Amino acid sequence: MFSLKSLISSCAVLFLFAYTFNHQSNVSGITFSSIVEHQHVLSAVPWTVGDSAFLCVVSERQVNNNQETAPSRTMSVYRQDGQTLSKIFEFQTLDNFLNAYPLSEEEGRLFVSWVGGSSYHFRAYALTDGKVKQVLDASSRGMPEFRINNDESELILITHKTFVKGQWIRTNKSITDVYQWNGQMYEVVASVPWEQRLTVPVSRKPGAAQAGKEKGLLPTSSPRQ
Repeated sequence: MFSLKSLISSCAVLFLFAYTFNHQSNVSGITFSSIVEHQHVLSAVPWTVGDSAFLCVVSERQVNNNQETAPSRTMSVYRQDGQTLSKIFEFQTLDNFLNAYPLSEEEGRLFVSWVGGSSYHFRAYALTDGKVKQVLDASSRGMPEFRINNDESELILITHKTFVKGQWIRTNKSITDVYQWNGQMYEVVASVPWEQRLTVPVSRKPGAAQAGKEKGLLPTSSPRQ
């Protein structure tokens, strides 16, 4: 004959088994609510490429680094199918997250900014053959600027500041790298003094970077890191 204590224990085990089974059976895909529930989410940015919808989620967690605890940030890109999310890309860094945004409403690249080591770090991502690919990796002590051409294509302007009297500032001696999309990645098509960054002519034709070197807009080698 079962005692009351045994009966209660048996019911508790059955309840725990039923909860575990139902919880696992419902995880056929990830939902945004489950991400928010289990992660410290810093940002969630929609990203649309053609007919495909994606969600860029940046989260933060504590990790052990050389016997010390430090925050680590993870950028995850999920493909959306209704309310279900499927992770297709992940990037981890100890840098602090700054912002993330698409560079156009549709068919654009995803631009993400981080800060760490006294510099800003910029990365851009594109969807290639159904996969997320990094197409820009640059850094500077100042935030980037964007130029929009007549054909609605973007130019990314990254200026390398000059150290003057104990401060990093933009001066006539500062050099701006002009990045342009070449169909596969962003390439530097001109490196000009900061004051000329908004007027430098840029061609969308293939070989724009080589043309910039020939015109003297782009050095054959860059002294910057």
